[in-house]
Amino acid sequence: MANNLKLLIDSAKILQNNSVQVLIYGDGEDRAFLEHYCEEQQITNVKFKAKWTSPEYVPYILSKADVNALNYSTNFGKYGGSMNKMFLGLASGKPLCCNVGMPYSIILEEGVGIDCKLTDPQDYAAAILSLKNLPSDEYQTICNKAKKAAEKYDYAKLCVKFKDVCNL
Repeated sequence: MANNLKLLIDSAKILQNNSVQVLIYGDGEDRAFLEHYCEEQQITNVKFKAKWTSPEYVPYILSKADVNALNYSTNFGKYGGSMNKMFLGLASGKPLCCNVGMPYSIILEEGVGIDCKLTDPQDYAAAILSLKNLPSDEYQTICNKAKKAAEKYDYAKLCVKFKDVCNL
């Protein structure tokens, strides 16, 4: 399982009675297995959505979530990594829950969610629930920080900074 989605799905099963829905977009090689697994395990709060989504709709979709999960395989990011999906998550203005625990974490640095090694479904479920159930003012603070971080890492702004640093 390339993206370790089974871990997220097992976490969703734990969250079935907490009004949490997990929406999965994309058509990876494990999709059919995971759809069957959800049926077999009676996991009713996981919904498989479009197999392909045009990039211009991704920010809108992410903005409708309460929490966006960045789910990766166990060994991802051992030495750091650039997660394009994280920047889309920041732009959504919603808290992020990442299961990796990156050595250098923009999520933690900017205070926009949780980024820790989550290998147990119970721990992953607890992390998601902790963000979902934040008091309204704390939740809104994280949402505002996410939007601000998205501006900070905007490609156009970074290009201008790069140009200035290189005296171009």
